[in-house]
Amino acid sequence: FDDVLSINLHESLLNADIELIDEFGRILRAMRASQQVLKISTENIKPGLLLLRITSHNAVYVHKIIKK
Repeated sequence: FDDVLSINLHESLLNADIELIDEFGRILRAMRASQQVLKISTENIKPGLLLLRITSHNAVYVHKIIKK
């Protein structure tokens, strides 16, 4: 992805906490999922490896993503 990260969530993840984390563990973006399709602006984030952490009431999902 480039400057906008699009995320399609399952309806069970509505109201989950969404965090975009850099390679040093710093939280760059944090929000609550209020809809199933989220668009996160990343234009001020340097290219490289990022973690997308989705925390719901009963699970934590972590995905590695690469910004171009």
